[in-house]
Amino acid sequence: RILGLTADNQGAQSAESFLHMPEAHREALRRLLLAFSNWHPRLGIRADWAHFPSALLDLRINERSTFALAAVMYARLQLDDYYVNPSRGLHQDTRDVVYAIQILWPGVFIAFQKNCC
Repeated sequence: RILGLTADNQGAQSAESFLHMPEAHREALRRLLLAFSNWHPRLGIRADWAHFPSALLDLRINERSTFALAAVMYARLQLDDYYVNPSRGLHQDTRDVVYAIQILWPGVFIAFQKNCC
């Protein structure tokens, strides 16, 4: 378990990437993930989702603003269908989500590429 993330087969490598972050960043991310889990219990704490708020924190956005921005992005892009109901086939829309992030928040896109994929 890393940051409270359960590293299953799919998320093991994703969760391990958080080990190399500074402790202050990991602690802020841990608090954010707990807040997201409380805000959206069906989403829970997921390694694949954690990369987005982590990228926002890399931009030196404070925790409160990071939560607000990530929550708005989650709702606006209807990511429930991606994270909570993946059987609905929206995994094919990942490119659209990434493109929207690139257009709306290019700095987030760059930070996400740097830290994730």
